[in-house]
Amino acid sequence: MKIIDTFVFSDDHKSNEGDLIIKIPCNIKTENALFDVLLKGLSFPYFGWNWNALDDCLHDFEWLRAKKIIIQHDDLPQMPVNELKIYLEVLSSAVYDWMNDSAHDFVVVFPVQEKAQIVSIVGEETVMSKFTDKPIGEELRNPNK
Repeated sequence: MKIIDTFVFSDDHKSNEGDLIIKIPCNIKTENALFDVLLKGLSFPYFGWNWNALDDCLHDFEWLRAKKIIIQHDDLPQMPVNELKIYLEVLSSAVYDWMNDSAHDFVVVFPVQEKAQIVSIVGEETVMSKFTDKPIGEELRNPNK
């Protein structure tokens, strides 16, 4: 599965009562500003203020009562491309891994106009599962690796 395919692109994403919606506002310029929004919105019980900590927290929503968790971006964070790529990879890995777990639904939404820029950042790359350390689908193409 490609990274780009794990995201929803919508200017009017619908949610239901009881969904937890974390809005990522316009003009996020640093990873710490982004972490702060996510920390407050998701009420992380712990957080190490780095990408690995975000990855860990997005794969464990045990403390959340909401079944569906939606991270809704008003625009693409205005961070350096290398940091933005890491962020997109962390999000896509978490979305993919929650697809196979019925405890929560995890959805990441970007505005439609951001799709081209996200494609330019992640290209044709495949999702990396936190649990296999391989691109998703690689075990099917290369079972002996």
